[in-house]
Amino acid sequence: MDYKPNDLFVSVIDFFGIIVPGAVFLFLHGDAVVGLLGIRCIPDDRVVFWVGFLVGSLLLGHFLTGTGILLLNWAYRLRLGT
Repeated sequence: MDYKPNDLFVSVIDFFGIIVPGAVFLFLHGDAVVGLLGIRCIPDDRVVFWVGFLVGSLLLGHFLTGTGILLLNWAYRLRLGT
């Protein structure tokens, strides 16, 4: 199967709603995340570092989005009084 650059599609919602919040969180609290995961050394290779940063941003972004959805559902239930 031939892969083309068009096969990987990241929509605007995926980028601004998941990757950017995950990247900001990882940039601000990266030391705590690395310590929590037990990673002892950060690779010297820039490509490995950036790929790890993007994958970590994607994973943390999904976690932040899921947590935000749960908090919004809880807040709406409080406001509606149900």
